[in-house]
Amino acid sequence: MYHATLSTSLLSKSKQLLSILHKNPEQINHFVPDVFLQQPSILKTTPCWQKQDYDFFGLWLDPSLSFHSGLFDQIPEDQLYSAQKKNYENLLQCISNFLATKVLVSQCSWGALLTQCMAKGYDTTSLYTDPMQKDYCEQLLHYQPQHVNYLLTPKPLQEISGSYDAIIDLEGLNNLHVDLWEERLKDYYNKLPKGGIAFLQILIATDLQTSTLFTPKNQTPTLKQLQKWTKRVAMEIQITRNISHDYLKTVTIWIKQFLTHYDHLTQTSADSDLWASYLALLHAQLSSHKIQALQLVLQK
Repeated sequence: MYHATLSTSLLSKSKQLLSILHKNPEQINHFVPDVFLQQPSILKTTPCWQKQDYDFFGLWLDPSLSFHSGLFDQIPEDQLYSAQKKNYENLLQCISNFLATKVLVSQCSWGALLTQCMAKGYDTTSLYTDPMQKDYCEQLLHYQPQHVNYLLTPKPLQEISGSYDAIIDLEGLNNLHVDLWEERLKDYYNKLPKGGIAFLQILIATDLQTSTLFTPKNQTPTLKQLQKWTKRVAMEIQITRNISHDYLKTVTIWIKQFLTHYDHLTQTSADSDLWASYLALLHAQLSSHKIQALQLVLQK
């Protein structure tokens, strides 16, 4: 059905997928890898092809190695690193408005958010599942020491003692099976004091019928589903911001960088063509408005 070959342009492939999504979305299975069509299990939600090291991501992400949308408010469209910094500044200003001093980061990733939180004076706990990312974060903190308390831990959220004024989740929910979202929101609720907040940056589906046909970021629920789960865990949505346009710009830059370094990427990872297809599909989904990127603030 699908052969792992890269077209001359991922943006061209995105346009092809975009046409399919508009006209006949059920035919998408003829144009994307089978791995995207497999419904993720609840127990194992992160496909093995997503697990790559620094050498792979360093070739096409910005220098902060941020694997989520930047924010292009008054930022030139080709300045992704500045847009990522702008996004961190925006979310940290947001949590400061709620008088947060102690922060939990749901995924350490490659350390950009962790170091930004600490630089702003927040005592920060960050969860990790990838030892490579944990080691990279430790190196960052060795060369950029911060004068606040921090903890990097592999423990599940439920096993961490204490509470936090703010929890930050940048697309971490999208790495979970959709049936686990409400449970994760409940975990966040249990770690917050009254008035505490969860800052979420997420991808949501605008068309639930289409979203079940392909799952490059696993499943994405609709905003209506998310609102229902939020209400059931006794949290209120205080702020909603649509950053889909910013995410489309982000993905466009990723694709251009990926194409520039494609030969090197194929030597770095056997899964480079899967990543190429993923980026093209993500671009098409955002362009066709089948998915949207939102920033939400939930308050206990």
